[in-house]
Amino acid sequence: MNLRAAIAAVLAIMIAAPVAAETHRVLPGAAWDGIAAVVKPGDEIVLEPGAHGPARVADLAGEPGRPIVIRARDERSLAEIKGLALVRPRHVEVRNLVVIEAPGPGLAILGEASRPARDALVQNCMVVLSGLVDRTSAIRLEHVEGLTIGDTRIEGFGPAAISIDAGRQVRIERIQVVSHPRGPGETAVSIGGETTGVAIDRATIGSSVRSTFALGVSAPDATGSGPLAAKVSIRNVAADRPEAFAVLGSCADVEIRHCTILDPRDTTLLVRSPPAGRPPVATVRFRDNLVSWIPNSLRRFTGKEPDFLGEPGIEYGPNLWFSRELPAATPLLGSWVGRVAEPQVLDLDPRLDNGYRPMEPAAKSFGFQPAAKPGTAPAVPAGSPAR
Repeated sequence: MNLRAAIAAVLAIMIAAPVAAETHRVLPGAAWDGIAAVVKPGDEIVLEPGAHGPARVADLAGEPGRPIVIRARDERSLAEIKGLALVRPRHVEVRNLVVIEAPGPGLAILGEASRPARDALVQNCMVVLSGLVDRTSAIRLEHVEGLTIGDTRIEGFGPAAISIDAGRQVRIERIQVVSHPRGPGETAVSIGGETTGVAIDRATIGSSVRSTFALGVSAPDATGSGPLAAKVSIRNVAADRPEAFAVLGSCADVEIRHCTILDPRDTTLLVRSPPAGRPPVATVRFRDNLVSWIPNSLRRFTGKEPDFLGEPGIEYGPNLWFSRELPAATPLLGSWVGRVAEPQVLDLDPRLDNGYRPMEPAAKSFGFQPAAKPGTAPAVPAGSPAR
């Protein structure tokens, strides 16, 4: 090999080889808002033990397979911070943080219409009593694409535990949302602003949260004419004593399946008139769910507000509705707004265990499901069908 070829080979290796990842340690009280200027793909930003002040970091840019990671020093514990906002991040992961009493959003991932936040992950975090001062969400997502929130707990919040506006391909899985005397909470997850492609799986929503989901109810800063929430999948959610499980405004192509709704105080689904200029609820599929309540706690199976005219685009597959007051109280609870495509089961006691799962074999195809075992088939629904 001649000298020129050898030099070319060395240069090719140097160019192809990634620069070694670095760890950037942040001490409590230190300002690190400008850290994007020195952080490169694959680096880690490690928050040292102690209480960290709020941070707003713009333009962190990792790469596929080499994300920038923000985490606590010890992966077995959580680093405390007063609030974290990531502006226009790309390929960024946030792990093992606890946000306590942030005046605004505890965690905010914010993009822009022309520069969305892309490919972010929030994993194993807690957000406690945040957003109460500014009356905003505990976790706020705007103009995001390809974002996942997993294994995260939100405790004590105001308008919403998680709000998504103008999002694309968002996944929320294995979360807990609970109220607090200082932050009873209005909505667990609010989706709007022309968001499309949201999957929610394996969530537990505690008591005193007014509505578990709000889909297309408000239209902040959205100027289009399409549905405010579209292509939404809600599965394996257990909700305890919501006033309404889902409030539906301008939404389309929504599936609610294998959820357990315990002691709803007003109704299961509540249909509202859409914001001005937006289409009403359409193509909502509600099937294989379990609704169980103590006598006199449910006012109506489903409902719509007086100003909503016509029948909403909701279709009911098989669902199990059970209370000791049924079937005698069925006339008092009204009917199901929308179209009942398959019989509803009213007289099968699911015998729920402490994990909100039915113990009665014939009821196991309804409600919050354990992890599926390969090769197993769901139980066949039983009970006396009623339309």
